[in-house]
Amino acid sequence: MLIWSNTFETKLELVDLQHKNLFNLLNKLVNNLEMSGIRNEELEKAIKLLIHYTKTSFNDEELLMMESHVDKRHLTMHRMEHQSFLYDVDIMNDITSFEDRRITGKVIKLVRFITLWLTFHILRTDMVMAAQISHINLGMSPQQAYETVNSHKIESANVYNSTLAFLSHRRELIQQGIPVTAR
Repeated sequence: MLIWSNTFETKLELVDLQHKNLFNLLNKLVNNLEMSGIRNEELEKAIKLLIHYTKTSFNDEELLMMESHVDKRHLTMHRMEHQSFLYDVDIMNDITSFEDRRITGKVIKLVRFITLWLTFHILRTDMVMAAQISHINLGMSPQQAYETVNSHKIESANVYNSTLAFLSHRRELIQQGIPVTAR
């Protein structure tokens, strides 16, 4: 389960709104999964809604980058991440052909993948995108913005460690019975 916090804010209103909605859809899927007796059709419907909304979000991000004239190097890499994610999810999403007892395990695996990927993508790639758009809005050329942001590029290992620390802290709070709520 993902809880929205200012850690994930890009300061791009549409992007942040869509990320919050993705978190909510993912959390709803987790809640549905935890319900005993949920039908496979309901799980499949929730997964399809989450994937559809993710595709919409990706399209909107890519349109925003084009409208903001983000450097083509970043746009190309960002699109490739989106396409890779959708490819991976499509392969993992074939749950209908499995027996009931195996569907839950496949959905849990899919939810974990989406949670980690989305967290990592927001904290690294989307933050870089937002920084570039901010610099462009302040008058830099797309190339200058790209080079400025990449000269201070967020290291993947730092994002990964921050993500793990964030998720670990949440797990500890939950295990201690401390309510974890959205801010």
